[in-house]
Amino acid sequence: MAAFPRLAGTGQAYLQAQLDAFADGSRKNAVMQPMAQNLTATERQAVALYFSQLPPPFSASDPVQPAPSDTGAWLATRGRWTAQVPACAQCHGPGGNGVGAQFPPLAGLPAGYIAGQLQGWKAGSRPPGPLALMPDIAKKLSNAEVTAVAAYYEQLAAAGVAAPSAAVQPPKTESRP
Repeated sequence: MAAFPRLAGTGQAYLQAQLDAFADGSRKNAVMQPMAQNLTATERQAVALYFSQLPPPFSASDPVQPAPSDTGAWLATRGRWTAQVPACAQCHGPGGNGVGAQFPPLAGLPAGYIAGQLQGWKAGSRPPGPLALMPDIAKKLSNAEVTAVAAYYEQLAAAGVAAPSAAVQPPKTESRP
């Protein structure tokens, strides 16, 4: 099971902020930190631009009326307002396709990646993100709910429609020694 996000079609500003956080050490990851730290600010910007211009591999949609017994779909589309847990779709958009620069797509991400990020927010080991919303939300989710929401968003890829691929070339940057 892969625990890495898909980057194609994710907003440039969001990707740049994540690369900058890896580079300055405020976001921890044994794979990404050394990569980001070895890129200049201009190169990080070019990488973010490149991935933001790639077409997403699919377009997902939420069920019209999830069953209350489907914990993942229910939390993703309805939330649990009695515990002040908004629906994921409130920020990440219908079908988990992402909204603007601040809220990345969730649809089709590996469940292990989503669960790992939610657990990181619960533990305080992941930066809070836009508007510092996620730590409080994640702390209100049980481990079973984290697993259910992660599985829900992963399976949306199977139901999604593949987007046509387009060859996008990264911008030219100066070579580093």
